Amino acid sequence: MKAIVRDKYGPPDGVELQEVEKPEVTDDGLLVRVRAASVNRVDWYDVTGTPWIARPMTGLRGPKSRFTGRDFAGTVEAVGKDVTDLRPGDEVFGGKKGGGSFAEYVGVPADIANIALFLASGESRMITGAAIPADGGRSAY
Repeated sequence: MKAIVRDKYGPPDGVELQEVEKPEVTDDGLLVRVRAASVNRVDWYDVTGTPWIARPMTGLRGPKSRFTGRDFAGTVEAVGKDVTDLRPGDEVFGGKKGGGSFAEYVGVPADIANIALFLASGESRMITGAAIPADGGRSAY
């Protein structure tokens, strides 16, 4: 699958689109095909490594994870054997701790994905869902 990755902190031109392995589904997790992802302050901080006070959480000298992007909305592709309330085809949104939503697929624990129940229809539903988790909907458009 394709994903946006970076190996060091710095300006946005340091991120690259690369081919990476698709996440594996854990027993209590989901594999979600990402249809929308938002970019917000958390993602900016994650790429640039600022503010410095956040470095104990994101990595002191460099990022703990190559992946970036927190908020996503998409369709469940696969569920772990212990997941009972979601199934393939369900539309969900959530936030990926440690990054990874700027990719074709994201693997997340089922308890952080929310069933997307929006009044809007079509793609606008996914765009809105991707903007909700960390940014409160301020970066939807």
